[in-house]
Amino acid sequence: MRIHLNEKMIARRAKIGRYASLIGLAVLLIGMIITFRGPQYVWVSFACLMIGLIASQVGSYHLRRWGRSPRPDEVLTRSLKGLDKRYHFYGWLLPADYVLLGPAGLFVFVIKDQTGQVEYRNGRWRQPFKWSRLLTIFAQEGLGDPEGEAKAQAARMERFLAKHLSEEEAAAINIQGVVVFISDVQLQLEDEPGVPVMPVKKLKEYIRRRGKGEKLSGELREKLVRLLEERES
Repeated sequence: MRIHLNEKMIARRAKIGRYASLIGLAVLLIGMIITFRGPQYVWVSFACLMIGLIASQVGSYHLRRWGRSPRPDEVLTRSLKGLDKRYHFYGWLLPADYVLLGPAGLFVFVIKDQTGQVEYRNGRWRQPFKWSRLLTIFAQEGLGDPEGEAKAQAARMERFLAKHLSEEEAAAINIQGVVVFISDVQLQLEDEPGVPVMPVKKLKEYIRRRGKGEKLSGELREKLVRLLEERES
């Protein structure tokens, strides 16, 4: 598998994470010092506490996604290790965040790093409440609607291909949204989501099974590779 990443964007976001974390700590320290100046400064101290907490958590979020190893894209590529050179992985280069080109077409991955229990019932996603989650309210993305996100990102890729390929070529490319949980999660899917949902450890097996089905023509695949790699330059 060949890996293509937007290294400049990753480095920029990681830098934002480091600076935001340092600023947050500095503001928290200033707020703590102000508390010793007298009760008349309590509101200034409180403001510093809130600003510092938000900055620290925003920094933690950026570092978690772009600044610390393994990053989500690294977890994905490690799980897909062993796929042959027909597969190309694109991270932060296309209208969808994580895209895999393979013999069967394009896979658009929506990454979720929730831990613990995640439920899908009656078309709704939920994660049972735990007090410990309050500590990471800014650092970790909410569960949201993974199925909707996968469909939206797949639609963005469809529009992108429609702009750069003929109508016939774009229609021949299958685009599959996939929701991938990269942390230790217990999925309870009481209904069938509209897109595949799985833990990361099952991803490579799924991709290989799909690769045995309908395949892109060699000519269209090469044209698609050239189109996607233009985004890297």
